[in-house]
Amino acid sequence: MLGRPETEDQLLARLLATAIVDLADHSAPAMFKLPYPASAQRVVDLLAARALHCGADAPTSVPDLVRRCQEIPLTRWDLDLAASGVTDADVLIDPVTFTPSQLCYEWAVDASDATADLIENDLLLDVIATCRDRNLPHSYVAFRRLLIEQPILDQMGWMKVTTDQHLDPLLHIVRDCYQPMPAAYVRDATIMTCGRCRCPLIPTLGGGWACELDRCRWEGLKLGHPIPASDDLHVASRPLRVFITGPGRAETELEKAMTRLNLRVEMWPNIDTYDLRISFPSGQIWAVDVKDRASPSILGRTATALRANPPYTHAFYVVPDYRKAQREDYGRVFRAASQATRDGEFEFAFSSELIKAARKELRRA
Repeated sequence: MLGRPETEDQLLARLLATAIVDLADHSAPAMFKLPYPASAQRVVDLLAARALHCGADAPTSVPDLVRRCQEIPLTRWDLDLAASGVTDADVLIDPVTFTPSQLCYEWAVDASDATADLIENDLLLDVIATCRDRNLPHSYVAFRRLLIEQPILDQMGWMKVTTDQHLDPLLHIVRDCYQPMPAAYVRDATIMTCGRCRCPLIPTLGGGWACELDRCRWEGLKLGHPIPASDDLHVASRPLRVFITGPGRAETELEKAMTRLNLRVEMWPNIDTYDLRISFPSGQIWAVDVKDRASPSILGRTATALRANPPYTHAFYVVPDYRKAQREDYGRVFRAASQATRDGEFEFAFSSELIKAARKELRRA
């Protein structure tokens, strides 16, 4: 973790989040299938030991731990997390979908590159290494667009992937990105998709549906197309959907907005040095890294300067507008936590602010 040294309470919070992610990988958290992963029992023991010394309340078992993570915001745990910017809305298990919240994944990672550190680290590094070693920038772009635009693949989708010349060098990795559709997404032999991100919706109690992505939940339920459940259906893993499919919407929306301004946009230049490289008639070149994170504190603390190959004149960290609507203090908390911002290594902006700044730059030309 970058920045200030980690406190004992922050470490406990990260171990707690990691245990919930491990439980979700083991089975749905609410199912309590034995044997529990070692990380879950370990954090119960650590919290119990802390309670003995501090007189704090602590979970008595793994099921009790899961219940608390669903019902009790991080602000109400007997942990000093004030410096971490948590709010009363921050829980580790989504009370609607009974899956780890995006914040939970971010706490479990709390690193400068959440995608690479959390999700099959070797897999994503293999993609980048393969594309760089063989000079395949178009393959990398195709890989990113696939995960953004097609988080679900049926038999026909797989056939198109296997005949895509750009994806062909990465087929062995693409296969590892997708898993058979979990039964948790099936209701009445049907999978319902989200009309925004195209991910599978979670069936909820009472016959409803819910998207697992923060942005879709904020913008409101939008049903997509029902898909008959079958053994041929595969879905990108949940962390990939959280850290690539979700933010990818913001990345491609910015691409479209800048293209409408007749600006030249290169996506994931030099095989993911950053997300967008925007060229202006004035000669200015903007490097943009798009992040869609629940915690502005973690994002700010772990944000680092963008690499300068390919070169640029201005660098930006950009967050989708809805995060500001969720948390009025998002930008303020990010800037307070970000040493790189204070050092002038990049500017922070919300999506609409970047588009406004681009229009202003065009008027100067």
